[in-house]
Amino acid sequence: MKKKLVLMTSFLMTFSLIASCGNNPTTEPPATTTSETTTVSQHTHQWGLISYTWAEDNTKCTAKRVCTEDSTHVEEETVNTTYEVVTEAKCEEDGKGRYTADFTSEAFVDQTKDIILEAIGHDLTAHDAHGETCTEAGNSAYWSCERCGKFFSDAEGKNEIENGSWIIPAHHTLTHHERKEATRLEDGNIEYWSCDVCEKYFSDEEGKNEINAESIIIPALGTDKTYFNGTYWLDSSFEYVLNFITNNFSDYDINYEYYFSSFDYDDETKELSFIITRLENMVEESSSPYKVGDKISFTYDAENEALMFGTVKLSKRQN
Repeated sequence: MKKKLVLMTSFLMTFSLIASCGNNPTTEPPATTTSETTTVSQHTHQWGLISYTWAEDNTKCTAKRVCTEDSTHVEEETVNTTYEVVTEAKCEEDGKGRYTADFTSEAFVDQTKDIILEAIGHDLTAHDAHGETCTEAGNSAYWSCERCGKFFSDAEGKNEIENGSWIIPAHHTLTHHERKEATRLEDGNIEYWSCDVCEKYFSDEEGKNEINAESIIIPALGTDKTYFNGTYWLDSSFEYVLNFITNNFSDYDINYEYYFSSFDYDDETKELSFIITRLENMVEESSSPYKVGDKISFTYDAENEALMFGTVKLSKRQN
């Protein structure tokens, strides 16, 4: 009986397995064999989380990922960043800057990093205090910021104040003078205010309506022909004396000197009347027809200073 021998021949087949990692496929080299029996090896990358590392000065950024199946398989990219100011820093407010990293690999996402731009503080200019005058405003000391336009009462720029609040308005140092009526012998004055500094005069307490010195005076009522006008008032600080001189048809003149503090005179009737307060310088006092306390009334021509049977002179003396 004839036996047939069937020989089985072994063949070695090698396959290349392509590992896909995103859009960056990685091809593993073919497996090699040293024996008749060869094992086929295949590997698909399982990437871990991507890390992004910024340089200390933020001018560079590195993206990196590592295969979780084989830590020797690493993909990374380092790029130079760009910088821009998003918000300018102000005197009292922080600003914001931004660095941007643009990666070429599609496996990595572009990154941004914001930084704080610290407030830059005020740029202060000092304004010294100046005293006000009667006509020019003054100011208290203050500081202004050239950048933000704010104003402050302190050199540190902490106490903000309103624009113009440092102004001290010009003003007069005024003294009030009450109205004083004129007398026959003394001037009076209207109500007015005078400035102790500039010595100007005003008709109002705010010192806005300036007047001249002449307009303040109310002239004395006079000691001339209008002296005896019955509408005038006598000044009680003076005493008056009436010298009545007559020869009384004798060989010598007789001088009657009558003193009084007030009198009445009628311009129409020309009647002068007063009450005697004392007598002096009488040549013959006993001959005087009037005594202290008597009221004298007689016709008197104020224009000519004349009385019947003689002449008269009316004058004043300080009490």
